[in-house]
Amino acid sequence: MKIRKCISALLAIAFAITVFPAAVFAVGATETVTIDNGIGITAETTDSDIAASWGEGVATVTANSDGTYTVRLLKNIILRDGAVTPITFGNYSDGAEQPMMILDLNGCTVTGKTIIISNYGNLTITDSVGGGRVTYNNPSGYLVAVQNAGYNMIINSGEFECIGAGSVSYS
Repeated sequence: MKIRKCISALLAIAFAITVFPAAVFAVGATETVTIDNGIGITAETTDSDIAASWGEGVATVTANSDGTYTVRLLKNIILRDGAVTPITFGNYSDGAEQPMMILDLNGCTVTGKTIIISNYGNLTITDSVGGGRVTYNNPSGYLVAVQNAGYNMIINSGEFECIGAGSVSYS
């Protein structure tokens, strides 16, 4: 009987320890940074490039084994009033053969009063955690949260909202 109680106690402790890091990681997504402008992201972009533009720990870039690249947001982002440069993916002049860039909202929100995300290459937008959102908030603007001026764009998940004179929201 004592052995069962000891094993039960050990299993309860082990379970608590394995759940703890996930809870700590999820808390990081509630931090918010305000940035002056977006950044151009290509296959050559590094974590250091993003940190130099937006600050440490805002996002990471990972080269995947299938030739794609994942940009994972770690903090909520607000594009400062007056920001004119969106977060862009790819270079139009590099053509359709560019690698697929994957934007993982990772439960984070990106907000601005100009175009928020612009695709000039190949882009997939996803939200691996849920609750990720792109919000264009400009009552006098032309209501564009995500622009595709590139080749291929796939939106797998996330919420997209345009707040203004003719507000529209998509999930």
